[in-house]
Amino acid sequence: MEYWVEKIRDRASEQRGASLWHNIREQWEKRKGEAQNEKRKFHTKLVELNRQIEELDNQYRNSLSKWEQEEERINKAEYAVKNSESKIESVAKDVLQSSRDVHALSDKFAKINLDLKLALDKAKLPESVAREFFDEIADGEFCICDREITDEIREVIRESAKTHLDSDEFAFLNAMKSAISDKSEPIDSRPANMLSKELLNLQDSVEELNRNRKRLEGFQYAATESDPKIKEAFEKKTRLEVQRESVIKNFNRFDGEDTRVDLERITKCNPNDVYAIDTIDSVIEEIDRKIDEITNLREIGSKKELLEKTIDLARTNSRQLIFDEIRDEANKRIKKLMPHNNIEIETIDNGIVLSGQSGGSGGETLSVGYAYLSTLFDRTDQHNLPFVVDSPANPIDFDIRASIGKIIPKLTGQFIAFVISPEKGNFIDSIRETKGDGIRYMTLFNKNGGRFSSNLSGVSTRVESKDGYLIVDEQFFNEFQEKQEEA
Repeated sequence: MEYWVEKIRDRASEQRGASLWHNIREQWEKRKGEAQNEKRKFHTKLVELNRQIEELDNQYRNSLSKWEQEEERINKAEYAVKNSESKIESVAKDVLQSSRDVHALSDKFAKINLDLKLALDKAKLPESVAREFFDEIADGEFCICDREITDEIREVIRESAKTHLDSDEFAFLNAMKSAISDKSEPIDSRPANMLSKELLNLQDSVEELNRNRKRLEGFQYAATESDPKIKEAFEKKTRLEVQRESVIKNFNRFDGEDTRVDLERITKCNPNDVYAIDTIDSVIEEIDRKIDEITNLREIGSKKELLEKTIDLARTNSRQLIFDEIRDEANKRIKKLMPHNNIEIETIDNGIVLSGQSGGSGGETLSVGYAYLSTLFDRTDQHNLPFVVDSPANPIDFDIRASIGKIIPKLTGQFIAFVISPEKGNFIDSIRETKGDGIRYMTLFNKNGGRFSSNLSGVSTRVESKDGYLIVDEQFFNEFQEKQEEA
C-alpha cells in the first residue's frame, strides 16, 4: 500500500512540474509572436527608407549634373572611397587569418609551447601504455605471464590503472606534442613579422580611406553651397541614411543567436529581453523536451527496456536455431561419410564441439570439417569463394576418401587441392567421376626430378623457372604420380 501511495505522490509532483513548464512555454510563445511582428514592421520601414533614399539620390544626381566640374570630382572621390573600403576588407581578412596562428602574435608563444613539450617529454607523458590495457588484463582469468588473476589481484590492477591516462587523453597529448613540434621546432619569427607588416598595411589603408572620405565630403559641401536644390536633396538623403542605419540595427536583432540565453537556466531569463527568433525557438524546443521528459520518461523507459530485452532474446534464439540447423545438417553428412564411426557434432558456438569426446583422429577431424563446410556452402548462393586445401585426403582412411572426393566438387565452384602421391588412391578418381570435365591437372616439381626433368619434349603446356617446372597436363599428372608411387 505504501508503494502505491508513493507512486501517486510522484505522479502529482510530475503534473505540477509539467504545469509550470507549460506556463513558461506560453510566455515564450507570446514573445515569439511579438518578435515576428516587430521584425515585419522594421522590414517594412526599411523598404520604405530605401525607396526614399534612392529617390533623393536621383534628385541629388540630377541637380549635380548641371555642375559638370563638381560632378566629376565627386564621382572620382566616391570611386576612391569604394576602392579604399574594398582594400581594407581584403587586408583585414589577411590580418584575421594570420592572427589565428598564435606564433604570429608573438614568438614568445612558440617558446612557451616548446617548454611545455619538453616538460611532457621529461615527465614521460603520455606513457607507452594506456589505461585500457590494464582494464583488459583485469577482465581476464590469467595475466599475460600465465598467472591466475584472483579478485584481490584484479582489484590491485584496476587501482593501478587509475594512475594511467585513458586512450583519448593518450591520443590528445601525442597530437598536441606533434603540433608543437611542427610549429615551434625551431622557433620561427617569420609569422610574427608577416603579421606586423599586414597590420601596418591595414593602418595605412584606414588612413587612406579617411583621407578619401574627407576629400569627398569637401567636394559634396562645395556642391551643396553652389546650388540650394543640391543642398536640400543631399541633406534629406543624409538624414534618411542615418535613420536607415538605426532601422537596420534594430532589424538585425531578430536574426542570429542570442548568446546571453542559457538553455540550462531558462527560468532565470525574461522572454521580453530576447529578440533573436532562432534563440526563442531553441528555448521553446528545450521546454518541450523538459515537458516530454517529465510526462513520458517512465513510460518510454519501460518500453525501451522491454524492446531491448525482446531484441536480445530474438537475437539469442535466432542464433541458436541457426547453429542447431547447421549442426543437424552437418551430422547427416558425417553419417554418410563415416557410417561406422560413432562421431557427431554436439554444439557449434565459437568452434565445433564433438559429442562425448574432446576430439577425433586426424581423418575424423578432417571429415567433420568437410561436412561442416559443405553444409555452410550449401546454405548460401551469394558468395562464391575458392576452397583451398593442402593434403585434403592424406589423414583420411582409404575407404572414406571416395566419399570425401564425391562431396568436394559440390562444396564450391572452385576447389584447389595440393596433393601428394599417397593421396591419389580413391580420392582423385572419385573427384574425377563426380566432376567430370572442368578439372585442371597441374604438376609442380624440382628440376632434379630424374627422367621427368629430361623427358618434357612432348609436353606443350609448361612453365619453367630457375629450379623447377609447372606442367599443365592430365596424362603427365597421372604418370608422374604412378612413377612416384613405384619409387
